[in-house]
Amino acid sequence: MSIADRQSVAVVLCGPLRTFEQTAPSLLRYVAHSSEVKLFYFGPAQTDNPATDYGGKLSILGAFRRNPKSEVNATLPADPGALKRAYGERLAGFAFHDRAQSEFVDAAERVIRKEDWLMGLHPYRMFSMAYNIEGGLRLMLEHESKTGQRFDVVVVTRPDLAFYAPLSFAVRPGEVHLPASEGFDSVGRPRRGNATVFFYKNVTTGDLIPGGRTPTFNDQLMMIDRGAVGSFLSFGEALPRYIAAKVPLSPETLLYLHLVGRAGLAALTHPEWVYEIHRSGAPLIFSLADTPDINLVDRRHPAAIALRRRRPFYHAARDLRNFARGLLHRALG
Repeated sequence: MSIADRQSVAVVLCGPLRTFEQTAPSLLRYVAHSSEVKLFYFGPAQTDNPATDYGGKLSILGAFRRNPKSEVNATLPADPGALKRAYGERLAGFAFHDRAQSEFVDAAERVIRKEDWLMGLHPYRMFSMAYNIEGGLRLMLEHESKTGQRFDVVVVTRPDLAFYAPLSFAVRPGEVHLPASEGFDSVGRPRRGNATVFFYKNVTTGDLIPGGRTPTFNDQLMMIDRGAVGSFLSFGEALPRYIAAKVPLSPETLLYLHLVGRAGLAALTHPEWVYEIHRSGAPLIFSLADTPDINLVDRRHPAAIALRRRRPFYHAARDLRNFARGLLHRALG
């Protein structure tokens, strides 16, 4: 099924607004392009804007010394007027909450010690995520109660995503639909693969997440049939129990356990759903001249010259390799 089949879709935007004014046009183009789609927003009254560098500081072996996602960034008041202007008539409801980050920090630290964190990621972010998701879904439920409308499909996502392709709304009961990846590599190809879900088994509860780091999940964009909303609403209540039971501390692992392991939803991925997180300060336009491929296409281009000057030894080695391949091709051809 699709929008053409007159499905009604609720898109629930959760969390800090951040770069929503830049990403709203692509959301309206590819996701909320029909009057059958309604937008709901729920998030903090103070919004932060993390830096574009999310690599953090790694040890020589690749372990996190500092995870930037655990840092508390400076905030600015969210602007309701800007929210209305960005989404226009598609915006069916919104609300801001005044719950301080310190409350989420306290909730997390009541159930886990710092030495048990994973990859240096403070678990307060998971409590905040659950709170925002639940708040957004309750806005949608209030709308249904007031209007008598019941949505067919629900999309749970965040307002700082830029979309480059349409979403398909062919969701059946018992499924959670996800993108297959987020963002692009250094030459502009869509990446492949979601975040790894980590091994967990619990003899008492019977919970199992297979090992080998083979399952994956995505916590940035999730689509469900309306009947699965209850599974999302119960996540916040279950979260402290999962953490206390030593479920690995990543949002994707916790959501996977709750939605796939406990609720029994089948996770299906869509490589055609192309999107990325647009972070504050990132360029709005990115093209060939901004990638290493400019050196292969036009070595005399100013961007290619600048690229070789920044990394002379790397590009000299790469040129030598390409030259050798060319000689071999001629010899064999």
